[in-house]
Amino acid sequence: MKFKKVFAVLAASAMALATMTTTAFADEPTVYGQAGISFQVRDSWEHRDAVGVAAFDETGEAELYSVYKDVNITGNGDYSVSMEGWACDWNEAILGWLMVDTTLATNKDADNVVTVADYPEMTLTITSFSMDGKDYSAENLEILAEQNNSSLACWKIVNSWGQVEDPRGMDDMVWATTDPVTINFTIAGLPTDKVTDGSDVIEFVSGEKPVDEPESSVAEDSSEEPASSEATESVEDESKADESSVAAESSSEAEKEESSKLPFILGIGAGVIVVVAAAIVVIKKKK
Repeated sequence: MKFKKVFAVLAASAMALATMTTTAFADEPTVYGQAGISFQVRDSWEHRDAVGVAAFDETGEAELYSVYKDVNITGNGDYSVSMEGWACDWNEAILGWLMVDTTLATNKDADNVVTVADYPEMTLTITSFSMDGKDYSAENLEILAEQNNSSLACWKIVNSWGQVEDPRGMDDMVWATTDPVTINFTIAGLPTDKVTDGSDVIEFVSGEKPVDEPESSVAEDSSEEPASSEATESVEDESKADESSVAAESSSEAEKEESSKLPFILGIGAGVIVVVAAAIVVIKKKK
């Protein structure tokens, strides 16, 4: 009888655990793919070729320091991808291309139009972007799906090979500052909606952050100048004080010397008067 009760409890526990596990897996979001910023700069050929990989210089060996906010595409909704920290060379930062890159396979129809083969009903619409500290609307830009070098789906904001005008209204397509680059877009046509708890963001760091250079000795010397000047003024003040003290002491000693001579001078004067008076008396007697 006891054995039956124990068995029943174990069976119930196993069923509860199985139910919890099934529920947990059922609540896991569907990840349809990933998206992030890719770019290439003309002349210097610094680049990031795909989502989830590092950025490199022209040789393809030295990693460029930069931080990316890629995302998991978890359903229909609004997304934002960004990159920052890359110190571009202002003289060579003419964009070859700048785009939202994905890990989704593409397909071309009979008219050579690219669609997302993994999810044919999916659409990606770039709504706005920011660059060089300025915000831009992409509502009037026709940005269609293209294939990147790996035949994956991408959407290019800038493409200096074949693009007549810079969508930002600039003629030279220059990337002028290290301000963060952000691209905002909307996904539609997927079976589920986006997870909104922020877990879709993936931070990717490329390369190592440059170490700040120490301040130069010139700056250190200049910072010490006020202290040195104050010290000089203090020494001068002390010197003047010493001179004043010496002068005062000299004056005091002179006064003491003069006062000590006064009785002697008075004594001589009194003696002279006495002698003169005596001489007058003698002369009178002789008369």
